[in-house]
Amino acid sequence: MPPKATPRACSFAASCKLAGRPGRFFHAQAFSSFNYLLSGGYSKPALYPESWLEVIQRWDEFLSRWPRLFGARCLIGLQRT
Repeated sequence: MPPKATPRACSFAASCKLAGRPGRFFHAQAFSSFNYLLSGGYSKPALYPESWLEVIQRWDEFLSRWPRLFGARCLIGLQRT
C-alpha cells in the first residue's frame, strides 16, 4: 500500500510508450516500500520484529519524498484509447 505522503509523479511516465499498443498513462507514482520488502512478503520470515513496523512505515513515508533515490515500487495507471 502506498504511503500517505503526497503523490509524486514519476518522470518516466511522460516519455514511456506502451510497446506499440493503444493506451496512455494517466498516473505514475514511485514510492518507498521497504516495510514490505523487508517483511519477507508472503514467504516470511521478516527481517525486522513486528514492534518496529510503525517506525519503518514512518521511515518509508519520509523516504518517499525522494522517489528517484528511494523508489522501491511504482504504481502505474493505464487507460485504453
